[in-house]
Amino acid sequence: MLLALFSACKSSTSFPANREWTLTELKFKPVPANVTATIKFDSGQKRYGGKNACNAYSGTYELNGTTLKLGPAMATKMFCADVADWETAFMDMLPTVDNYTHQNGQLRLFAGTKVVAVFK
Repeated sequence: MLLALFSACKSSTSFPANREWTLTELKFKPVPANVTATIKFDSGQKRYGGKNACNAYSGTYELNGTTLKLGPAMATKMFCADVADWETAFMDMLPTVDNYTHQNGQLRLFAGTKVVAVFK
């Protein structure tokens, strides 16, 4: 019974698509003020994309319950030295995502049981 209660509290019943989410934490590090990274899921096209701190990116996704698989992302190729490390870390995080939670205005992306990104 406790497991059922925990599962019910873990995330809302609908996937948080069709709105832009702003990154607040990446691999347990708070995002600095000079970094803006976003993600948006298009439920009709089954695509995701946004800004990865410097460049625009996009890819496809698959969703089954709270299981989320992000396909390979393509990105523009501008160089932004001041945020290059954040951009690389963000792009490296995307293919590791395999599930999510959506609760209290936050979207959390996980690799297994480890939170890899938090968006608001």
